[in-house]
Amino acid sequence: MKYITYILLVLVILVSPISSQTADINGIVKDSKTLLPLSYCSVSFQGTMFKTSSNARGEFLFKKVPSGKYLITISHLGYKKYNRIITVKDLNLINLEFLLKSTPIELGEAIVISTRSKNILREISLPIEIVNSKKIEESVELTTSDLLSEEPGIDLISDGSWAKTVSIRGLSKQNIVYLVDGDRIETSTNLAAGLSLIDLNDVSRMEIIKGGLSSLYGTGATGGVVNIITSQANNFERFSLKGSLLSSYTGVNRGASSSINLSAGNNNWYAKFTGSVRNASDTKTPNGILPNSSFQDYGISTLLGFSPSENIGVKFNYQKFKASDVGIPGGSPFPQNASARYLEASRELFSASVRFKRISKLFSNLKLKYYHQLIKRDVEIKPNSAVIVNPKADHITNGFLAQSEWIAGGRHYLIGGIDLWKRTYEGGRSKNIKPQNKIIFDKPVPNSSFGNVGLFLQDEFHALKNKLKLTFGGRYDLVFIKSEKTDNPNYILVNGNKIIPPSNPQSSFSAGNEMNKSFSGNFGVLYSFTKSIDLAVSSAYSFRSPSLEERFQFIDLSGKIFLGNPKLKPEENLSFNLGLRIWKEKLSLNINTFINYFNNLVIDNIEIPDSLFIKQNVGKARLYGFDSKIEYNFLGDYLLSFTLAYVNGLDTRTNEYLPQISPFNSTIALTLPIKNYFNLNLSSTLYADQNKISTNETRTPGYTYYNISVNSYSVNLGNFNFRITAGIKNMFNKSYKSHLSTYRGINLTEPGKNFYAKIKIYW
Repeated sequence: MKYITYILLVLVILVSPISSQTADINGIVKDSKTLLPLSYCSVSFQGTMFKTSSNARGEFLFKKVPSGKYLITISHLGYKKYNRIITVKDLNLINLEFLLKSTPIELGEAIVISTRSKNILREISLPIEIVNSKKIEESVELTTSDLLSEEPGIDLISDGSWAKTVSIRGLSKQNIVYLVDGDRIETSTNLAAGLSLIDLNDVSRMEIIKGGLSSLYGTGATGGVVNIITSQANNFERFSLKGSLLSSYTGVNRGASSSINLSAGNNNWYAKFTGSVRNASDTKTPNGILPNSSFQDYGISTLLGFSPSENIGVKFNYQKFKASDVGIPGGSPFPQNASARYLEASRELFSASVRFKRISKLFSNLKLKYYHQLIKRDVEIKPNSAVIVNPKADHITNGFLAQSEWIAGGRHYLIGGIDLWKRTYEGGRSKNIKPQNKIIFDKPVPNSSFGNVGLFLQDEFHALKNKLKLTFGGRYDLVFIKSEKTDNPNYILVNGNKIIPPSNPQSSFSAGNEMNKSFSGNFGVLYSFTKSIDLAVSSAYSFRSPSLEERFQFIDLSGKIFLGNPKLKPEENLSFNLGLRIWKEKLSLNINTFINYFNNLVIDNIEIPDSLFIKQNVGKARLYGFDSKIEYNFLGDYLLSFTLAYVNGLDTRTNEYLPQISPFNSTIALTLPIKNYFNLNLSSTLYADQNKISTNETRTPGYTYYNISVNSYSVNLGNFNFRITAGIKNMFNKSYKSHLSTYRGINLTEPGKNFYAKIKIYW
């Protein structure tokens, strides 16, 4: 790791900036009503490489801009786009002020970075959802998954109050690439806890790409990409320090959360620190207490960046998140009467990156990044009072990215590079049978590794006077899988004496090496009928090489045995999406229809009824459906919004429904501003009856629940500001069960009436 850091620092010294005799442009962006500064606005000169963001004080600076006339464009989520023509003359310092008008609806002005470069949402043909900082700030949800599931086409999968993940258009876990600040989260796919290892108090926004995108992210992105962006820091013209304190309480589990965020910097450097702690008791449901659902965790996140010159930026990031004594009330593969919990679940990340900007007229940017991530799991399972099972594992991922950005002919924006990462698994499991004074040691997965090397290139091309935007992308990947020889059981201790029994051939694996090769690609068309109406078409060919768990898994806890299959073939996916978008000042509409075709889909094939489950490729499958979001602004700043989502999945080999498909669902929400004090929010969520189920699933009845909340406007107290959020989720204490939380064995009743409150103080 230290050698990568040395290389980055050497590159900083060797690369010199490009400069010329030009003018400096200093600007500030403010809210037109309150005249308060707007931080993190996107500021760009159209047709040039000059792009930046306003800092926490709403300030931005362009240095050495050549003389001439420019169209400057400023956009910010929740505000109307601002355009102004300015004239730049040599050797002048230009001071500008920009006043943006707010709007309660989504106008597609949010900046998206999950397409490997900065793009405005409305200029992307892919179906993308964004959970912005305002929504995160006003929510008291427990995990990132809870917030993600409020977007159309995205549903929650829960193993309890803490361990959760999401499904995107009927695909989940191994079919989705999860990222933190662009770095992959690679870990076990058996439990829904990958997204729970992220401190929600440190998240600034989340971006979700719905549909395959292996052409940019390689294996696994057949169902979508979830990129969680943590809070950042910015340069300031002069030294500045800002911070915030946040505290919240949830009554449904007596949960308490507190966090602090500090950031500082000047013109040459910036830094931030975030720390948080949470704890919660067992969750209340309308049917009583959900046992074994308590948890406690804490998170630390630090960031340091500096600029040796105006064209070079260096950044170091460290994150640690640790949960302990976390209850897992879910079922299979645990026995239904078992007690299971994480003694420890933790994630530790270090990353170092350097970016070279405006290298030449043709060569826009070069980014180099290295990251190291360690995820530890220590689980305790008690099938009964006489037996304790203790699986432990370390999941280590090292990754490196070299990405370049080019502008060719004024119309082509090229992104290309190399993306490589390697996940290493080391783990074991003990089974303590107390009455027999016997401990059995084995491996649920052999010590093994999974590596991916990919070369990618994407071209964004504008035509027809910018009414048409075409996107072409391709990627070639090599996937390397290596596993050690494993005999199960490894050995047995009886009264302290070590015994090496004959191995069980069914659960033992030979040492092996395998390589998968794959090409993936994507194609997108965005056509603007008018300035506010466009048609978006996207298609992608994606692939997924089966995970280490799918290849080598051995789980035997209560008569049910789950086995991997080293001979699995990679999954292949061809997806299509058609979207109609309207971005008017009073109406925002985003409707998408989609269809996905799968080949070699991996499933659990039942060899012995209700006993032995072996991973197999099943041939062909098809998923299709639609999702949409509509926002209507009326009577000033009143806002009415709807979401709709539906997906149907079919195994075309047997004409049977695929498992884990969420039923039709919809939300309706009304936001009412009360003078200049607060917003009143009313919402309801509806899920239809799910009777289109696979052979081993249980039908889930439909349900509707209602929420109410208030969010105060920012209140100024001298040098401090504060905001308060309070509300009731599931206000009528409705008893209901989510279909995607029933597959693991226990049909979990969701939380009951939840009174919550949250206060944020910032300066």
